[in-house]
Amino acid sequence: MSTKKTTIGGQAIIEGIVMKGPKKTCTVVRKPGGELVTKTEPAHHQPAFWRLPILRGAYTLFTAMKDGIVAINYSAEFFDDESIDEEPSKFEKWLEAKFGSEKLNRMILGLSTVIGIALPVGLFGSHSKADFLANNRLPSGYTHVLLLGVDRDANGTSRSDTIMVLSVGRGSVKLTSLQRDTGVTVPGKSGTHRLNAAYAYGGAELALKTVNQNFGLNITRYAVVDYDGFESLIDRIGGVELDDNAKTVTLDGDPVALTPKEYDILHFLMQHPGKVFSPAEIYRTVWAELPLNADNALAVHIRHIREKIEINPADPRYIKVVWGKGYKMEADTK
Repeated sequence: MSTKKTTIGGQAIIEGIVMKGPKKTCTVVRKPGGELVTKTEPAHHQPAFWRLPILRGAYTLFTAMKDGIVAINYSAEFFDDESIDEEPSKFEKWLEAKFGSEKLNRMILGLSTVIGIALPVGLFGSHSKADFLANNRLPSGYTHVLLLGVDRDANGTSRSDTIMVLSVGRGSVKLTSLQRDTGVTVPGKSGTHRLNAAYAYGGAELALKTVNQNFGLNITRYAVVDYDGFESLIDRIGGVELDDNAKTVTLDGDPVALTPKEYDILHFLMQHPGKVFSPAEIYRTVWAELPLNADNALAVHIRHIREKIEINPADPRYIKVVWGKGYKMEADTK
């Protein structure tokens, strides 16, 4: 197999990708309806100090962080949350009046970039030398377990995209994450492979051998977390339950305080699990009125319900939005 050096790199963004070359940068985003939107821009001009390695590295890091934030913000514009825009605060209005929208956006971008660079540097400097030695060489007096988070692609192939070493002992717990894309040698396979491919080749045992061989470890225990088993786990521990006789809602056995309208919306959706209803249909049923301004009114209530029943309201498990159609309740609620 022949290899060729390339000057093109890529970065994943929200439903898209950014490809950067020596002359141009191309951003491609897939909109909710499937349409691809492309934006091409000229690459950054190389400054006069480009030939100095230290300055070149610092400049590259800063521009890469800035470009990444810009690209993510650009892609996020196509995926606005269905909730209505909130009224800006007095402080936000003051900032915009003082600096203007464009200058304010540049200031926020610059601050975000500085924080993005300073935060990991600060975290690195705050750790003691012993902490990093414990990560690089497994400490004695601990029980070590390889944790494998397993998922399957569309073809049914399993990969362990989450790989961590759990060390328990001396009254503490340590977690060491191993990068899934690390190039390694897999026992019984020729060439270099990604670390997460070991599980696909030979399951947990081969993944364990691969980790031990490449990182100089001696782990004898492993645990596999299969994401396909999360649904049955949620069913066992509870999930969202609604008692219409008592007019109560519980989440994993704990009571959830809903307003009457929030309760009625949840009750309606749970009566028809998996079925998609438009905002107008839900509004007519719950409010018993003509669906005037139904989208905005319902979006506010849905957001409040999610804040009370979802672990991560931004990535809901129960109440899902179907773009361009409406809302539905997943079928694993009770």
